[in-house]
Amino acid sequence: MRVRMALLAGLLACANKAQEPAPAAPEPVEAPEPEPPPKPAKPKAKRSSDCRRLEQFGPVQLSADRYARRHGANVTDLGKLKSSKERPVEVCHVHGEQEWLLAARCADGTTPLKSAAAVVQARVGSAGNGGRCRSALDLYKVTCPEATYEVYMDMFVCLEGSSFP
Repeated sequence: MRVRMALLAGLLACANKAQEPAPAAPEPVEAPEPEPPPKPAKPKAKRSSDCRRLEQFGPVQLSADRYARRHGANVTDLGKLKSSKERPVEVCHVHGEQEWLLAARCADGTTPLKSAAAVVQARVGSAGNGGRCRSALDLYKVTCPEATYEVYMDMFVCLEGSSFP
């Protein structure tokens, strides 16, 4: 009888186990999203080989040939000038800025700036560093009948051997 009771207890245990719900499957674990690849570093603007300065904060010294071909050297028509922070008009000193701006002409041939005081009034302010040598730039707004022109100027481009007061 003991055997029967043991057998019956075993059968009941098996029957009870069959009625228990099966253990739940583990919930799928989502893989973390992969991190985006790092953005490539922005290449630093290369300075031109023409960026020789005798003093750390002094002007760039250009040979006579290079000075004659600097940006804006032979341009007086504001409509034809392509001036930007990356490519400013290159002159030597504040006097060079003034001289260039007084020589500038509108499309109809008129001079928009007629005096040193008018040049001072046209200056918007500093435009930060720019140009081929990353010099401090000045920004002027020059108004003509056809448009108002933004003229970026780098006054740190001088003829080799010239003095910079």
